[in-house]
Amino acid sequence: MTLLSCSKKDRVAATPPEVYVAGSERPVAGGDYNAVLWRSAGPAQKASGGESFGVDVFISGNDIYTCGGIGDKAVYWKNGQVTELTNGNFYATATAIFVKDNIVYVAGYERNSNGFYVAKYWRNGTEVVLSDGSTHAQTSDMIVAGNDIYITGKDAAGALYWKNGTPVVIGSFNINLTKIFVENNDVYVAGGEYTGAGTVIAAYWKNGNEVKLTADNGYGSIMDMFVQNGVVYAAGYEKIGSWNVARYWKNGEGVTISDPSARGSYAFGIALRGKELFVGFNEDTPDYIPRTRYWHNGQVTTLSETGYRTEGSAIALK
Repeated sequence: MTLLSCSKKDRVAATPPEVYVAGSERPVAGGDYNAVLWRSAGPAQKASGGESFGVDVFISGNDIYTCGGIGDKAVYWKNGQVTELTNGNFYATATAIFVKDNIVYVAGYERNSNGFYVAKYWRNGTEVVLSDGSTHAQTSDMIVAGNDIYITGKDAAGALYWKNGTPVVIGSFNINLTKIFVENNDVYVAGGEYTGAGTVIAAYWKNGNEVKLTADNGYGSIMDMFVQNGVVYAAGYEKIGSWNVARYWKNGEGVTISDPSARGSYAFGIALRGKELFVGFNEDTPDYIPRTRYWHNGQVTTLSETGYRTEGSAIALK
């Protein structure tokens, strides 16, 4: 069956775009983290109900979906209204969200009574278990392409993705997969591959074949990725000099977007409108207060409010 090109997080958006970034913040003075949805065209939306964090964002029509956790519960929000996926008896978190045909899919994992994390996803709130609970298993991202559900993660077999519940192993535990995308029957996964003391290769795999974006003796990782007409766009970081810098890659060509004076930064999300890229990144500035920003056409917009330490996790366009 031919899979139609499936756009994770509605990355190809109508003009003009509104930028949405999911993440978390806490006061510089201390306190709990709180899930936040930043907007380029309005005030940030902040979660309530206890310590929380935002992990992913997806836009479907006029509805904005985010996911993450509140306390020990895996949750998602639709237009700011929370839905709890677990009861909090054991720690759980949501890691990715995707909406298709009015069905809400959420990937995540939950600790069981034996102390192991169990990989799973929820379809309109109904749980579907991916691992048997005898060892640790976790999820990181998901996409629905055609009638098929793809979820990246890791279990006892190593780094893998599940397609409709069946595991497809990419490699060993030295690989950490962060993202997945499907276009025209081709399956792309991305992340980092640990190759030795202090070395991690930023890479993606197309149908199981690795494509390296950084040097074998370097340090970096891919945090987000999508594909359009065979062109691979990726965002993440690479150590250049003494610090990690936020970068994006288009078909293997890397571009640094963060301030060279920052004390470390990384890109967490990438989105496309026409030929214009939007890249979300976190930057640890010289005052040691991490801030969440996005880059567009060489211009940087700061989303963080003064007095908060912030961490963006995902970007989408409306």
